[in-house]
Amino acid sequence: MKKQSKQKKVAEAIGNLQIDEYIDIYAFIVEHWGNYDFFIRRSFDVYLSQARKQYSDRVFETKKGLIKRIK
Repeated sequence: MKKQSKQKKVAEAIGNLQIDEYIDIYAFIVEHWGNYDFFIRRSFDVYLSQARKQYSDRVFETKKGLIKRIK
């Protein structure tokens, strides 16, 4: 079985969110990257930005370490 890329994992995670559900960024990064530091967080932010473009019909808010779907 082919290993899923981190970009697809981020896109799938926010794609599965229902309205008013959220993801803890720190926990997600540690689970999928295995560690948390400034550079990993920046990589995650890039993947998150690309994933948000895929779901342009949905609205997400990032606040206090959480990604929450609003619409």
